[in-house]
Amino acid sequence: MDKSLADFALRHLEKKGVSYVEAKLESQEVNEFLLKNSILESSSFSSNSGLGIRYLFNGTLGFLSTNSSEKEKIKRLINKSLILTNKASKYKEDITLSKERSYKRSYKIKQKIKLADISPEEKLKDLVDADKAILDTKVNTPGRYIALSDKISKKYFINSEGTVINSEIPYVDLHYFLTVNENGKSSQRYWEHGETSGWEAVNGWDIPSIMKDEILTIKNNLEKGKKPPKGILDVVIGPQISGIMVLLKKKSWFRGSDNY
Repeated sequence: MDKSLADFALRHLEKKGVSYVEAKLESQEVNEFLLKNSILESSSFSSNSGLGIRYLFNGTLGFLSTNSSEKEKIKRLINKSLILTNKASKYKEDITLSKERSYKRSYKIKQKIKLADISPEEKLKDLVDADKAILDTKVNTPGRYIALSDKISKKYFINSEGTVINSEIPYVDLHYFLTVNENGKSSQRYWEHGETSGWEAVNGWDIPSIMKDEILTIKNNLEKGKKPPKGILDVVIGPQISGIMVLLKKKSWFRGSDNY
């Protein structure tokens, strides 16, 4: 990550007379694996970075972003953005920002088992073992999508008030979509696990055990599940349902309705 790109953008905007400017540079290293019905459906390894800039010019808030690492191109984009922001300033009320203290901070999430030390073969083995755990249940599972990914995100933030913040955060993510058929009935399950951590989080999840429990729970629901009684009932809901309810309620507020 070339921090000089953010420094360059900030200095250039200050020379142009902005009253405030902040720049955030971010880079990511991402690895992803997807296993579909015991077959490696896809794997990817990617590196990407980008620069986001927000500034206050003539009482108007301007923003631009780019994935370019060429300073001359960044300079041209800034100059173009300034022209557009200046034109927009004729049609709005002045925007002001609160006065805040400046900070100089660096933080990093420590990894007990570094993501970089885990080979692609080891990561894929975790998925293969998870798929085998499903098959070992002898339950009819025509659809098994299991995905595992990890990412290192590095960020560099600076502003014209003297704040400088550096960060490095590792992420691991597991998500899966399972289909179970039992006695002519079918049920599906989607869920996701994620942490800001090294590979120790993945080891702690014990993915094969998660898959086994999920499949057996779905099978049990298909075999022993009962229809709820009709009418208005008091219920206890889990996080999946409560999240959907909140989302739908929020949408109804925008529509001016109290209906779910």
